[in-house]
Formats: sequence, C-alpha cells, structure tokens
Amino acid sequence: MAAQQINATSFPEVVESIRADTRRRLAEGENEHLIFFILQSRSFTKLPPVEPALSALDFTLQQRVPDSAQARVNDFLTAKPSGERMVYLRRLLPQQGAREFILKQYRRTMGGLYAKEFEHSTDFYLTRGHSTDSNVAANYAVWNALRVVQATHPDVRIRRVLIVGPGLDFAPRTGFDDSRPPQSYQPFAVADALLQLGLSESPSIECVDINPRVIQYFERLPAEKKPLLEIESIPGEPEYMDYFARLGTHIGTPRNEEPLHKRIALSPNIVRNVMALERNIVTDILPGKYDLVIATNVLVYLDSRSLLLAIANIGGALNPGGLFVLNEIRPSIDIFATAAGLEPLQARTLRIAQGAASPLFDAFAVYRKTEAKLDTKAELK
Repeated sequence: MAAQQINATSFPEVVESIRADTRRRLAEGENEHLIFFILQSRSFTKLPPVEPALSALDFTLQQRVPDSAQARVNDFLTAKPSGERMVYLRRLLPQQGAREFILKQYRRTMGGLYAKEFEHSTDFYLTRGHSTDSNVAANYAVWNALRVVQATHPDVRIRRVLIVGPGLDFAPRTGFDDSRPPQSYQPFAVADALLQLGLSESPSIECVDINPRVIQYFERLPAEKKPLLEIESIPGEPEYMDYFARLGTHIGTPRNEEPLHKRIALSPNIVRNVMALERNIVTDILPGKYDLVIATNVLVYLDSRSLLLAIANIGGALNPGGLFVLNEIRPSIDIFATAAGLEPLQARTLRIAQGAASPLFDAFAVYRKTEAKLDTKAELK
C-alpha cells in the first residue's frame, strides 16, 4: 500500500472518517452480539444452544440459514423480553421487518466467522464489528507483563492506570453463559495484580471505551449494595491455573471458590477507584497522565492509520517512565511506538491451555515512555 500522509490540512477529514467508520463498526458489533445471543442463550427458549462457528459452517455449506438458527430466531421474536441482555438486544430491532433484519445480520456475521475459523482470514479483526467480548484469560498476559516489570524495574510504582477497551462479558461468540449478569473483569484483575506484586498501594484505574453500554456498567456498579464479580475460567496450564487460583485475593473477599469458578465480593474501595469515560483512543484526547496504559485485544481492530494515531495518543498520555502493556506483537507497533517515544522492554508468548483443537496462546509486550519527542514524519506503509 502506498504511504498515506496525515498532515495539518488532512487531519480533520481523517478524524471524521475514522469516527464515521467507528460508528458503523460499533453498530455492527452490537448486531453480532445479537446473533451470538440468539444462537446460544438459554433464557428465552428450550431449544439447544447452537455453537456459532458450527452454524457458520452449516450456513456456508447449505447456502441458506440453517433450520436450527431459524427456529431460535422465531423463539427470540415471540418470547417476552426478560433479563438485561435480551431487553437491550430487542431494542436494536426495527419496528418493521425485525425477522428479516436478524437474518441479514446472521448472514453477515456468519460470513465473517466462517472466513476466520475455516479460511483463516488474516484481516478478520480489521473488518469485523467492534465487540465487547471479554474473558479473564486475557488478563493472564497482563499479569505476566507486570511480573516482568516488577523483576526488572523494582523501583517502579504505579498510581494512575488507564485501560483502553476494558470489555464487557455481554454475548461473546464462545463460552457464552447468561446465568450471570454482564461483567467487566479487566479493571479489577489489573488492580489485583498491582496490589499482589507490590507495584501499587492504591491504584486509581480509569477506563475508556467507545461503547456506551460498557460505560454504563461502571457507572452503575458503585450503587450496588454488594458488588460481586463472578468469574469462570477454562482449564489451563499449571502456571495459568496458579494465576487464576490467586486472582481476587487483594480486591475483595472470595466466596465459594471452585477450581474454575470464583465469586468475589468486591471491596468498596476498589470499586470507588474504578471509573470509565466514553472515548475513542484513535480520535479523542485522553483525560489525564498515567503511569500505566493497558490495551489488550484492542489494537488488533485498527489499520495502520488508526494504529499510528492510537499509539501517538497513548504516548502523549504516559508520564515519563510510564509503561504501555498490550497483548499484540507486530512490527508496525514497534515502529510507531518508537516514533512516540516508547522504548521496548520485553515481549513474550504465553501458553494458556491445550485447547480443544489446538493450544491457546497469548502474548505481551511492554514499552516504557522516554523523553524522546514524537516523530511526526513516521510513515504508514
């Protein structure tokens, strides 16, 4: 691709085009949650759940919406809305032609999922809708990154943290369980890690997200009399299981613990120290200066132009010596991070679990803010 220039003249147009594309992808992401809910939820039907990837395969092979999916769509439309998820998702439907709307979203969602799972598309996340998918396993990489920081830079102390796209376990495409209300895990898992590792005494954690639904979750949480975090994990490698066993001991009181299931009564102090704002990491100025910025499963959605702007934004929001932790490793991130005054410290790949079909891996990279100024001549290629 030819190099694309971003300058003072073109910048407003670039920003508006990114915002328009973000609005489109956000709507598509919500409609994907609608489809994954219809296929998997047990709250509105007695029909067995349908695994989305298998439904995508059936749809592609049959060249029609499978009967199993159509039957669930019918039950979703005729059932009385109940529960936070279903009430919200029914509001996404048009007043006329709701069934046709759902089937159109089904075809689009299954087409993309088939390309990812069976054609191994390399640009799936660059084109899919913006999702709020979240699971606790994603925080294992962050834990390991912070553990490396503790070992290599024992003088580091972290007070103010920014989490980009904290996620909300609403209606993911895998492992969906609607017996629990929607929850966001990452801010609390990060607070627990910082306290366990002695990197902070009382971390202040701010979150930014493009989805108002995620922001509303954090706004409601302090009003709950007994805020509870309920976490389900996959079985994994011994080191991962050790991490999960210790998770939560510094943010509240664990209750009825099982090897793969935790219920944590969150400390009011922890809840009060977590806040969220609606911001776009690519186009909006961040609200403060931070000692640590975390972005997991976020930058993978961004093309080169948006990635450059996001990393420049993060670099500008970090205090000197501040840390940037992410779970993606690609050459363009190194190039843009260097231009933004972020020096690489560590990068590693981690094996989390064996997995049903193949091993499950994650990774982390850690950068540290230097005094270097942003290189405004960095090119997009």
